[in-house]
Amino acid sequence: MSKKFLGRKSLLVHSILTKRRASKHHKCGIQLPQAQAQRLIEWLQPYKELPYKVLATLSDGEKSIITAMNSSWPDAPHQRCQYGLTKP
Repeated sequence: MSKKFLGRKSLLVHSILTKRRASKHHKCGIQLPQAQAQRLIEWLQPYKELPYKVLATLSDGEKSIITAMNSSWPDAPHQRCQYGLTKP
C-alpha cells in the first residue's frame, strides 16, 4: 500500500492473508521524498527472496510503484486500490 505521509511517499509491504507485516526480519516500510522506481525495486529485493508466492500487488496508482511491482513480480496482476480510485 502506498500513501502520502508527512509529504513523502510511503510504501508498505503487508500480507493480506495473515494481516501482518510480510517479514519480521526486514523493514516493511520505506519513505522517499518522491517515488523512484529503481530505488523501490532494490528495496523490494529481499521480499522477492521470501518463500511466498505473490498473488497480486496493490497500490494507489503511483507510476513508479507500479513499475517496481511489475518488475519485481511480473506474473502477479496489479490493481489500484479502491480508495486510490476515488482520489482526484
